[in-house]
Amino acid sequence: MKMKTYRIRKPKIVVVGGGTGLPVILKSLRNQGADITAVVTVADDGGSSGAIRESIAMAPPGDLRNVLVALSDMPQFYEDIFQYRF
Repeated sequence: MKMKTYRIRKPKIVVVGGGTGLPVILKSLRNQGADITAVVTVADDGGSSGAIRESIAMAPPGDLRNVLVALSDMPQFYEDIFQYRF
């Protein structure tokens, strides 16, 4: 008798947001093995992001940087370098 085998698929999740809460949620979902798509709002205008936005006329990198770190599996040392503020 031949048994059927079933593959369990990873859940596909889309998360929309920004700020400090989004990376926390994404890291938790990543640890659960979900297939994640993140839509990151980049409307930050405070602190370093505001200064970068004014001086170079680009989207503020803060929220995007935090999401990239949350979704990566790089060692803590590299994460600290990526998050370093000049």
